[in-house]
Amino acid sequence: MKQIFSIFILSIFSNLLFAQSPGDTIIVNTFKYSQNKGSGAKDTVINFPNLPGINYEKIYMLYNMRCKNAQVSTSSNRNLGCGEWDYSCNTYITDSSKTDSVKATFPSHIIKGFTGSSYPYTYNPTFSYYQFVQKNVIHNTIINEYDTMIGAGLHQINAPFQTSKGMAKSQFLWKASELINAGISAGNISSIKLKINNAGTTANYLRIKIKSTSDTILSASTPHLSGFTEVYFANTILINGQNEFNFYNNFNWNGTDNIIIEFSFENNTTSNDALIAADSMNNKMGLISEGNDYSLEFTGSNYLQLGSSNFTNFSNQISISFWSNGNANLLPTNTTVAYATNANNDRQVNIHLPWSNSNIYFDCGSGGTSDRINKVANNADFSGKWNHWVFTKNTTTGSMKIYLNGSLFQSGTGKTIPIKITDFQVGNQHGLINPYFGKVDEFSIWNTELSASTIQNWMNKSINFSHPNFSNLIAHYNFNEGTGNTTSDSSTALTSATLNGNPIWRKIKATDIFKGFNETNYRPTLTFVQGTYNQTITYDTIVDSIINNQNIVYSYKISGNKAVAYDTTVSYTAGYVYKYDAETGAIIDSFLIPTVGTINISTLNYYQIFPSRFQIMSFVTPY
Repeated sequence: MKQIFSIFILSIFSNLLFAQSPGDTIIVNTFKYSQNKGSGAKDTVINFPNLPGINYEKIYMLYNMRCKNAQVSTSSNRNLGCGEWDYSCNTYITDSSKTDSVKATFPSHIIKGFTGSSYPYTYNPTFSYYQFVQKNVIHNTIINEYDTMIGAGLHQINAPFQTSKGMAKSQFLWKASELINAGISAGNISSIKLKINNAGTTANYLRIKIKSTSDTILSASTPHLSGFTEVYFANTILINGQNEFNFYNNFNWNGTDNIIIEFSFENNTTSNDALIAADSMNNKMGLISEGNDYSLEFTGSNYLQLGSSNFTNFSNQISISFWSNGNANLLPTNTTVAYATNANNDRQVNIHLPWSNSNIYFDCGSGGTSDRINKVANNADFSGKWNHWVFTKNTTTGSMKIYLNGSLFQSGTGKTIPIKITDFQVGNQHGLINPYFGKVDEFSIWNTELSASTIQNWMNKSINFSHPNFSNLIAHYNFNEGTGNTTSDSSTALTSATLNGNPIWRKIKATDIFKGFNETNYRPTLTFVQGTYNQTITYDTIVDSIINNQNIVYSYKISGNKAVAYDTTVSYTAGYVYKYDAETGAIIDSFLIPTVGTINISTLNYYQIFPSRFQIMSFVTPY
């Protein structure tokens, strides 16, 4: 990456002035180090003195280029002065009385979120469809069966069926010693029973999953997110009394491992919680999600404008934390997921996640240039799944760091450029230059450098007053409103953020909830059933739909010597939409959406007109 220092010199020719003689020298003051044109290049135009009768024949130039703080980097510290950045100086003579023309091209349309040259569109919303196959198990005859209850049921809790939340996910742990002492043998577990102490309700899309583990307690910092075997999946009516959940896929317990049982359900409406008989344990034996979990999806033409009441509190340190799930169909491309400026509109924070070269770039601070660290990432690090990112800077220690899923991803030293922020936005750069394509959740900003241990301990937990750096929390948006054009800030600033360009609210499915759990000592009283049956399994096909992203269409025309946007419309991609297998993602059907029209993207040809100029000098500072 180069910072360009350019000196443009305008030559003025006229007759000799009687006050000057051949060989006389006129000294012109040009560039000053104190000049600050903002981040990026520093360009200076120098006009020759307009003295009647003077004919300039020779130009003598004295260059004095300096590095940051007049220092030069060493082999052990590449960021001390010149070294990480190279500085080039380009000098031109420009004659504005003459012009050059350069043939240029520009697309007739730019369509955010669409790739291709022919865009079929409709103004009606389109949807993608996901097919689920639920399994209902009926035991026709019992060959043998053994019931074993663990717990006395002296308490009651609303987990795992907090139907007042609409959806939830819970995990509970049973130790092998408990199972053995209760008389449960190694082998298949064919069903479980829960006692409900109030009027019945419904748990739709109810899934029960089981896995073996060596863990003896559960922690909200490290919820189990993989390795489960699904044993039950059905829309389920819950009744007052004993409820049995017959497994379509028996779980084979090895007789030695502890086990975790996970429940998740998802209702379209809310109802009173089911109250389940439970027991109080000595340790954290359960995790309960907070309920509905939404994220914001950015589609290339939208962004989130954060409130700024606390931004003036920045001084020497900053941490930016969030979850992201990039659009795998569009990334890698040039993106900006977070962007901040100061009162002079100088860039202070710029996070590319990623750039088109798959690098993750973190720029922070501005004194004409920014401090930067970057590193190439794998596609799975920025697209196709949820990843947790934290970006930190400490100007006192000169440290900049990037953390990925709780582990250090990249770091740099000698980063001392100060931080001054007055404006912050998520999902795009000012002017919608490098938009982000993907989902973002739990976005937070701190005026301190978060430690590695704090990041690891809290990445999966909801931020609250018990966080060790809560007093340093400048902004925190969990995006759980699910609707509307604003989202609330749960930091002490309490400053709402504004959605621009209609980012899409996306609900995270209950079975996919991966964060925001609360620990509990209470655990449902559970009856484990081991049996052999003549049984019937019926399969119910259920189809769910998700609205597709809108596309923003910018139409361009040639005006004078440049391409200008003259119209902006919003539409959906027409043509085929698809039905997917919800479990595998495979396409199982397609549906043709009629088109309102088709935009064929053509090439606009035009000439860019520039004052005639000739380069007479170009050189670069050494590394």
